[in-house]
Amino acid sequence: SHLHTLAAVAQTNQNQLHLCVESTALRLITALGSSEVQPQFTRFLSDPKTVLSAESEELNRALILTLARATHVTDFFTGSDSIQGTWCKDILQTIMSFTPHNWASHTLSCFPGPLQTLLILGELALRKT
Repeated sequence: SHLHTLAAVAQTNQNQLHLCVESTALRLITALGSSEVQPQFTRFLSDPKTVLSAESEELNRALILTLARATHVTDFFTGSDSIQGTWCKDILQTIMSFTPHNWASHTLSCFPGPLQTLLILGELALRKT
C-alpha cells in the first residue's frame, strides 16, 4: 500500500525511482503464497486504492495471474469467500476499468473456470464501450 502511495506522487525526471517501486511491487505480488492471496485481496473491499494499480497493466496482469494460481492451488470455489463471490468480481472489474486489456485465448483456457468466465465477461464489456 505504501508503494502505491509513493508511486502516485508526481515526480519529475525520477523514472528510475518509479521503475524501482513498480519492480518491487511486482516482486511482492509474485511472492505471495497461494494461501495468502485471498486475505490480501479482501483488503481491497475496504480500500481498493492501496491494492490495485491505476496505471500499471503489468502489475494488474500479475495480480490476475496470481489470483488464477491461488484459485487453482487452494481450490476456493465454494462459499461466500469463493472466487464467485463479489470480492473477486469487484477486483477484476476495477482492474479492467483501471487498465483495460485482453487475454489470449490460450492463456484464458489455462485459468480456472469461474475466473475464465469473469475475465471473458469483462472483455465483452470492454468491447461494448
